[in-house]
Amino acid sequence: MSKQDTESPAGADAAGPPPRTRIYAALAHRDFRLLMAGNVATQLGQWTQQVGKGWLVYTLTESTLQLGLVSFFMGVGMFMGAPVGGALADRFNRRRVILVSQVGLMVIALILAFLVLSDTVKIWHLYLGALASGTCFATNGPSRQSLVHDLVGKRDLPNAIALNTVSMNSMRVIGPTIGGVLVGTVGIEGTFFVQAAGYVVAMAMVLMMRTPPQPQINERLPFLQSMVEGAKYARRDNTIALLLLIGFVSGFLGMAYMQLLPAYVGNVLNQDKGSVLAYLMAAGGAGGLVGALIVTFLGEFRWKGRLLVAAVTTTGLLLLLLGGTSSFAFSIPVLAALGAAGAITLTLTNTLLQVNVADQFRGRVMSLYFMLSFSLQPLGVLVSGAVAESVDLQPTIMALGATLVAAMLLIVISSARIRRL
Repeated sequence: MSKQDTESPAGADAAGPPPRTRIYAALAHRDFRLLMAGNVATQLGQWTQQVGKGWLVYTLTESTLQLGLVSFFMGVGMFMGAPVGGALADRFNRRRVILVSQVGLMVIALILAFLVLSDTVKIWHLYLGALASGTCFATNGPSRQSLVHDLVGKRDLPNAIALNTVSMNSMRVIGPTIGGVLVGTVGIEGTFFVQAAGYVVAMAMVLMMRTPPQPQINERLPFLQSMVEGAKYARRDNTIALLLLIGFVSGFLGMAYMQLLPAYVGNVLNQDKGSVLAYLMAAGGAGGLVGALIVTFLGEFRWKGRLLVAAVTTTGLLLLLLGGTSSFAFSIPVLAALGAAGAITLTLTNTLLQVNVADQFRGRVMSLYFMLSFSLQPLGVLVSGAVAESVDLQPTIMALGATLVAAMLLIVISSARIRRL
């Protein structure tokens, strides 16, 4: 085993070449490699299943509102689970929290797979599955994100977050492609079985890890009071509060289009094939991979806040273009650009939060980020789906883009802090 493999995060912070020259620095840490391998397996399963679930909902109902409702129930689960997950991440062993929640996610995926296989699946099964998986996912997220810091230390943290985003967006390319093939050959149930298998691999990787001691909260407050203290800390710290606001705006307005893509394929592009949906999702993943690689190769650079503002604003402008076209050929590069802007947004927001948060509040702040950026995202899908049901999908997507641009302009005008980060 190499010296780098046994190096502690604290030691990693003390020596070595500057971050700009360490493009793959975080991979020197053995346990981070295991965590990342588990992330790859999980993300492959999630993006494969995303095609199957989206196509299943649309074939069962042919409704943009139902697409929004399934996402909404997942958001409700994440909203309930995130604060608990944050408190668990600060109080208990993060590795164990990840394992328990992954067992729950695997069981849910298998139940849905067998329901589809037996041709007994109903839309309410998907509501319950989304609610349960959202709760488990949100319980898992803060511990997984906080564990990255524990494994690599502060110096290699930006690189680790960027590499995680690279892996996620690589799976956004591969997963939908596999999902499209499975839907057309094995059937929709195949995508759920792949998701369950991904969780099994991820659990094996976590079991092999040797995690370092983690910082604990200083005061032994009651569980609910501990969650409240985390929220108070985030509200008092102007930098943390501003980044959480940007995470909410970009998630609520800038990501809803992803869950509406099945309806976009059917209603706007006039296609009735799951493979077309897979192509669109893969295009977004390819763009996301490029965006994540850009941040990785930039390394430790100044003005991260300015690039973050540019990425979120660009997302809004691209949504205006997506809503204004009904051309499959034109939608591919637009979705690729949206993927790139989204990956840059995700990487920089996560990095700036983790660098600026106090260690004893890390899990709880990351749970707030998870809650505002991801659990409320399905609410945006529900609202967008309801509007699209009564108006039309294209003007709805354009309205999301225009509102996102306006919101970012207000944030930049009202606070110069973001431009100095």
